[in-house]
Amino acid sequence: MCIKQREPAKNVLKKWKSIIDFFVSPNVVLHDGNGRTGRQLLNFVLLRNGYRPVAIKYDAGRSYARGLEAWQVDGKPDSFCSIFLDCVEQEEQTLVDLIERLRHLR
Repeated sequence: MCIKQREPAKNVLKKWKSIIDFFVSPNVVLHDGNGRTGRQLLNFVLLRNGYRPVAIKYDAGRSYARGLEAWQVDGKPDSFCSIFLDCVEQEEQTLVDLIERLRHLR
């Protein structure tokens, strides 16, 4: 079995930051579904780099919205990136936990 080597997280971060910069730009007119489209593109970047797609959990929704607003209005991406990276880490941990449970079934 061939396992694709993951690209370093800092490179992935740069790629999806550029995608978000594009989609939060006032020049992009995607009135309906802009958030969904942006999240799908972020997930596409994750998949292309060997990560699993993520969903923004309900309890992170407000923080996510505030972080995205801080990026759009103030040009400060740190909060949004932190929330998104937390989601990536949670998804990775879920996979690790699943693998461990499956190993114990053997």
